[in-house]
Amino acid sequence: MHDMDSITSALHQSTSEGLQAIYRKEIEAVYHQENGFAQAALGQANRAVKRRQDLYTLINQADEIEKQLQSARAEHQNVKETLDAANRQAELANQRQQVARAKVESLRSALSLWEAYARQGVPLKLDKVVDIC
Repeated sequence: MHDMDSITSALHQSTSEGLQAIYRKEIEAVYHQENGFAQAALGQANRAVKRRQDLYTLINQADEIEKQLQSARAEHQNVKETLDAANRQAELANQRQQVARAKVESLRSALSLWEAYARQGVPLKLDKVVDIC
């Protein structure tokens, strides 16, 4: 009977060791599988963080471009106002030039009239010529 108990004990021990080995292998397989899942999730998280950083960079660039655009619009408005003022000044200058030409033409006519009277021997004072014109 003692031999049977030894055999039974040895059998239980061998079965227990076999089951432990199987459980260990199963635990290692689950560990490796879960570790793989964790590594994949970590990779996805790292890509998401990188993408978020890229988006923040793009947002910052867009903000800078918006500031530059606002500055360019303000400068464009200033240039437009300056150009409008210059055009008004040019129009006034043209009007003054036309008035000056008319005055010069009037004075030329007065001078011609004065010279015509002078050739005929009729002395006229300049203020009379201007009054006639």
